[in-house]
This record gives sequence, C-alpha cells and structure tokens, in this order.
Amino acid sequence: MPARKFTGYRFALLLSLLCALQLAVIAAVWLIAGSRTQPPQRWGMLAALAVATITILSVGLKYLLAAYWTSLSRLTEELALLPANPAHRIAPLGAQSLQDLIDKINGFACAYQALEADSQARIACANHALTEERNRLAALIADLASGVLVCNLDGRILLYNRRARQLLERHVAEPSLPAAPVGLGRSLYGMIERASVMQALEQVRHQLEAVNQPHTDEDPPQASASFVIILAGGRALRVRLSPVLDESRALDGFVLVLDEIGEEETGRFEARTTIDRSSVMRAKTTERPIFYDFDLFKQTGLEQSLATQSLAQLSYTAFDSETTGLNPAEGDEIVAIGAVRIVNGRLLLQEYFDCLIRPRCAISEASVAIHGITETMLKDQPRSEVVLPQFARFAEDTVLVAHNAAFDLRFLQMQEEQTGIRLRQPVLDTLLLSQVLHPNQTEHSLEAIAGRMGVEIVGRHTALGDAIVTGEVFLRMLPLLAEKGIRTLGQAHEAERQTRYARLRY
Repeated sequence: MPARKFTGYRFALLLSLLCALQLAVIAAVWLIAGSRTQPPQRWGMLAALAVATITILSVGLKYLLAAYWTSLSRLTEELALLPANPAHRIAPLGAQSLQDLIDKINGFACAYQALEADSQARIACANHALTEERNRLAALIADLASGVLVCNLDGRILLYNRRARQLLERHVAEPSLPAAPVGLGRSLYGMIERASVMQALEQVRHQLEAVNQPHTDEDPPQASASFVIILAGGRALRVRLSPVLDESRALDGFVLVLDEIGEEETGRFEARTTIDRSSVMRAKTTERPIFYDFDLFKQTGLEQSLATQSLAQLSYTAFDSETTGLNPAEGDEIVAIGAVRIVNGRLLLQEYFDCLIRPRCAISEASVAIHGITETMLKDQPRSEVVLPQFARFAEDTVLVAHNAAFDLRFLQMQEEQTGIRLRQPVLDTLLLSQVLHPNQTEHSLEAIAGRMGVEIVGRHTALGDAIVTGEVFLRMLPLLAEKGIRTLGQAHEAERQTRYARLRY
C-alpha cells in the first residue's frame, strides 16, 4: 500500500485500535475478576492494567488533538489573516488530510492575491484624477508664505501646511526637542486661545446671516474676520478666519491663515535631532509637506465615554522606548523614546516624536548590542525630566499603543516623581491583542506578528522604527478584532485581560 494512502487511513486505524484496546481492557478486567488469585494480587493487576490503559489512551488522544483539533484551531487563525495580508501562506500542519486541505487553501490564496492586486490597480487608476487634484492643492498650499489651517467646528485640525507648523511650533516647543503640537485631529485650542476663535466665528456668522440674497457657487458670500495672537517670546501672528460651508451653505468649519507680524522669517525651522531617520521614515515621507484628512469633518469631540468609543474612530500614539537595561526597579532608565500618531485609520509618518535621553546610570553592554545607543551618543542629550513632558504633550488626547506595553509603562512610572508626568490615557498592547487574535500561535514577538500581518520591518530596535512597525501592525489588527466582535475600546481592554500575557509584571 502506498505511504500516502496509508496516511489517509491513519485516523480510522487509530480509532479502530482504541476501540480494540477498550474491548481488550474489558476482557482483561473480566478475566482478572474471575480468576482465583488472591485479592491483593488481583487489585495490583487491575491497577497496573488501569495505568497502562490511561497511558495508551493519553498518547492516542494527544496525537488526535495535535493532528486534528489543535491544527484546525491554528488553521482557522491562519485563514483569518488572509484578508489583512493577502501574501500570507499557511505552513503545512497536522495530519496529511489537513495538509492536503491547506495546499488547496494556499492555491485559493494565490488567486485571491492576484484579484486583490488587480482590484487595487483598478482603484488606483480610478483615483488618478482625484490624486492629480490633491497634488495641485498640495502644491498651492504647501508653497504659500502664509500658514494655513483648516478646522472643523470643534477646533480639530483637518489640514495644515508646513508654514503653519513652523509658525506655531517654534513658539510653543522647547528649541532642542522635536515636539509636534500641530497635527491632524489635534485641538487648535492647545495653541490658539479659544475665545479669540469663537469671537471671530461669531463675526463670520453675523456676516453670513446678513447676506439675504441667494448666491451661486461662483459667487459665494464673502465673510471673514481677523485677530492677532501673542505667542511665547512676545512674537505676534495675524490670523484671518474664513468660513467653510457645506452644501446647504451652513457653517461647517473654518480656515485660518497665519502671518507673522514683524521681521520676515527667511530660514526654515528644523527641529534638532541626533539620529538619521532616513532609513526609518522611508519614501513615504517624500510626499509634498501638506497634511490633511477631510474625513475628520464628520468627527466631533470625544464626548462619550472612551470605553464605548469605536476603535476605528479613536486617535492613537504608537510608541516604543530603548533602555539602559531590563530592570527599572533596579535603576535602569529610558535612553530613547519614539512615537508616531494614528488618526482616522492612517499612520501619520510626518507627525512623529523621536528623542534621545541622557540617563543617570550606565548602559549595559547587552543593551548596547541590541539598540546600538552608546553613552558617547547621549552625553549632550537632555534628561528625562525635559523629554518626557514633551512626549506627554505629543501623546495627549490619544490612546497609547505599544508592544509589551507593560515594559515601557513601568519605566515611565518609575520616573513619574522625577519628571512630574503621569500618563493617564488608556493603553492597548499589540502583544496581548495578538494573543486575543491568535491564541494557538506560539510566537508573539513583534517580528513574528509583523511577519503574519505582512508588515515590513525597518529600523528594528530603534525607538521610532519599532513604534512605526507597532502602529502598522495595530492598524492591520483592527479589522480582525472587528470580526471577533471586538469593536470598542472597552471590549478590547476586556479581551486583553483574558490573555495569559496580561499577567506579566516588570
């Protein structure tokens, strides 16, 4: 009989053997019970027979579970990965019949990947005209000498150009740190006084109400208001506010045009950095420096409880840190922290935080071998009490996301008294979420998860590089979580608490 045909009957043969074993045990018990041996000997024979029977049954059941039940559970998890990563292929596992099924599934996966690529190509072709319009808008606004901000009525930033970021950040940030208070989805009122904007909006409303005659799209009502804001250092900006109207000509948002009052600034603002980020940020950051997401027009402030908020609607800060060692309780400290923002389901590579920190303890050789940060690189860097408040500001109003977050958070908690910073926002952990999605997988490292999700790893063991990978992995997890019925922050936290990794402590 060919080996393949024999393998195909292995399951039936094993069941037959187990049934035969049961019959043999019954017969043996009957013979022993009817024998004329002394009771002590009889009980000893029965005990030995019971041990042998349990051992054989355990081995047989273990094989059955490994070959079929456990393998089917893993196969279900692997199948769920295909929508998030069409290039994923399932490795052979379990019995031969299951492996044959996996071969067929991988064949369908290849066809699905080809169809997906074709669909993406058609979508790209259909969006070509829209992309050209976007690029023209980007070219127009990016090259303006004035700063431009577009906000919804809640004051959330929907669009900004580089000049606006330069004008505002230069005055609100520590000169030596790459803090970024300007960003998509952030509140304008962290930089500009709310009262000034509200007063200007009220003026614009009155102007719009004063226009009684109908207007066409070619002849819109002209309405605007201007005011001056005084920034840190005594510098002043002139702000002109214009309305954004919806289809019914109702006020839907506003545009701010910022101009500096006084001597013209000719130099470009560049935040000082000590790490070459070119390999981490990749070609994605070479797009025109105009940042927008008009879908945020539909989002209002986070008025409802965060626990009931949809995961798809929240804003996130994916972050990672590098440290002097692995024992924060014994004095190890953070030497680098990197973060990137996720807004409206998009990873905003242009809005990042990346800074080195000078610790008060030595860096272990084992840690240097991992992240490559030496004490020489840190001798002129700021202390944690300078950097961590800037990081807290960067991450405000967002949910934190990290891989093995308990590790990073423990280091931050150990420095709360020293820095005066305590991060109070919710945290999601891709290590725990991986356990939720793939409980039958044995490997949940960031590399393993990225491999399953089809995420390219760039800049591994740099704080910013790991933060970017964590953010991309998290975004690919969201639809898989939704398929499991996990759609809100509260549901995600509850699912995390049920995993075995949730018991890890540092």
